Amino acid sequence: MKREFYRTVSDFLDDPQFRNWVLTGIDENGWEEWIEIHPDQRQLVIEARNLLLAMGVNQYEVSTEATEEALRENWDHIRKLQTTSPRQYWLSMAKYAAAVIVILLGFMWYHKGNVPVQSIVSFELASTSDPVSQGEIYNNTSQVPQLINLKDGSSVILQPGGTITCAQLYDSTHREVYLKGEAFFEVKKNPNKPFLVYTGDIVARVVGTSFRIKAIEGDPQIEVFVKTGEVNISQIRKGDEPKAKEIALYPNESVSFLKERNIFEKAVFSDIPKRAIEYLSFEFVDTHVTEIFKTIEKAYGVRIDYPVALLADCYLSTSLTDEPLLEKLKIICESMGENSSFTMHNNQIKIKSNGCN
Repeated sequence: MKREFYRTVSDFLDDPQFRNWVLTGIDENGWEEWIEIHPDQRQLVIEARNLLLAMGVNQYEVSTEATEEALRENWDHIRKLQTTSPRQYWLSMAKYAAAVIVILLGFMWYHKGNVPVQSIVSFELASTSDPVSQGEIYNNTSQVPQLINLKDGSSVILQPGGTITCAQLYDSTHREVYLKGEAFFEVKKNPNKPFLVYTGDIVARVVGTSFRIKAIEGDPQIEVFVKTGEVNISQIRKGDEPKAKEIALYPNESVSFLKERNIFEKAVFSDIPKRAIEYLSFEFVDTHVTEIFKTIEKAYGVRIDYPVALLADCYLSTSLTDEPLLEKLKIICESMGENSSFTMHNNQIKIKSNGCN
């Protein structure tokens, strides 16, 4: 069945191309463009996407066969629920989604066994009382930084103890993220949809850049550091209290917002924070592809598998600065030639290539 004729959540969930887009963030089949052309399908896409992500399958390397088997065992029940009243449907769906999660976790445990705790970023649906009730929540409950690829193509490196809540992106002129803790953002460029990061005290507004925000609960100040591009910072007004003046930050600049005094203190020439990704350069001139992959592995904490022998003579000159991870990988594959591609599951990246042109 063509996706133009999908009329239920399960129609989308039955589509392996839809599941691949949601779980990997790689839009090989033009789903984002299709949604813009078919706005009447947008709500079903959102519901299907949230249910699929609630299952958490993108956090583990589970076989396609295992996932599809679990899905098949449950869609008949979900379709029956769709014939009930809207209120009964969603109450039942919430309970049934929990059951599906348990079943899939069983498949994951059976197939993978020893999944390191530090490789997991937990996922949960936001509560109905949350300001972004149909969004996503990512919690880093591990002891190491975690990579998150957002659905718009942006990358986030979330520090231990941090939480990111993502608002729905389809129905808004903005891309909104709510941060607690510390994170480094690489925002995919989209001038028509500014990217906003809220911390409770300040909001950072960008259209495509890389920067770090440290907003630890209980700390007297919030710190922002910009690696590339421009970030505009403003205070979130609370009632009738005076509002600090908006401030613009440029590459290698940082600012602290002092909560008690409601002011920004800007350092024009600030030291780069002691984080690997801020130090690394992504400008490559006649560089062997092995060195490029090593740089990416170090920056994002990922593992890259590639055909060593086929790429033995592969040297590239390319600029990957100010690009999120998925865009970096896309540019590399395009530079190597039309027979090159990549897939990503959790923090494992696999490069397929017949060699450089």
